[in-house]
Amino acid sequence: MVQKVIERMSGNSFALKGWSITLVGSILALAASNGFASLSMAALMPAVMFWILDAFFLHQERLFRSLHEAIGKILRGDSSGPSVALWSMSTDPVRNQHPGWPRVAFTETLQAFHGMMTVLVLAVALARR
Repeated sequence: MVQKVIERMSGNSFALKGWSITLVGSILALAASNGFASLSMAALMPAVMFWILDAFFLHQERLFRSLHEAIGKILRGDSSGPSVALWSMSTDPVRNQHPGWPRVAFTETLQAFHGMMTVLVLAVALARR
């Protein structure tokens, strides 16, 4: 069950990146074709919102990976680590092992993708003025 949640979070993150490129690109293309410089700034909102959502999904994926590892330790008879119930899907016992999603938002991978997209939107908006 935990592995399926990890797969779903990873899939959500991948889909968000696709939607982010599509929506931001479409808004920028619409702004360029109609000559509305102010519309290009509207692309900033979905770029930032998708960044936040992606950070949330990555944070959740990390929590469930830690939960999966803790359950594996219990099944192997290793008593070290957090105390988790075998059939529980609660990530509370492993929550202190990872920073919150705001810190995850500024990891290298998310900054590289979403940060560059945000910089691109700002550059296009400022160049159109």
